[in-house]
Amino acid sequence: MIKILYIEDDSAHIELTHRSLENSGAEFNLHTAPTITDAFSLLKDNDYDVILSDYRLPDGSGLDVIRIAHEQKLSIAIVLITNQDDINTAIAALKAGAVDYIVKQSDYLHKLPIVLSNAYKHTQIEKQKKALYEIENKYRNIFENAVEGIFQSSPDGHFLSANPAMAQIYGYKSPEEMIEKIS
Repeated sequence: MIKILYIEDDSAHIELTHRSLENSGAEFNLHTAPTITDAFSLLKDNDYDVILSDYRLPDGSGLDVIRIAHEQKLSIAIVLITNQDDINTAIAALKAGAVDYIVKQSDYLHKLPIVLSNAYKHTQIEKQKKALYEIENKYRNIFENAVEGIFQSSPDGHFLSANPAMAQIYGYKSPEEMIEKIS
């Protein structure tokens, strides 16, 4: 189930979007907020997978949604939806951090479930990358700060990497110097 927060003040668009997602065959759970302020109040107490935001809102724009989400360090995909078929607005949205930009044209409701599913996948990939980065940093911290000598070598005996403790054990100032001089 993909949990979506739709920031939209037009009840007709909300109803159309709700029906479209229901009829798509995918599992979507749509929550709505009419303003940016209401949306970020909901985000404090709920986890969402994707934010779908109208571009023009009573208390700001979709770009404000992106900016606030980044300021609050939320890792959530944001898709902007608008009546404006303006390439400059689309570019500004994507540069600001939106994962997609949809224009409310005749067929947009058919594309919307695919766009939201892709945005969800984007969020999942970003979360996995962040987790891998954190794991790598933990490993690097252990490797660099261990008091025991740790190294990796090739099958033919050449050092590929070594930690500072290993270099110190062999009397070198740095792992790079040790790797260069010893095989």
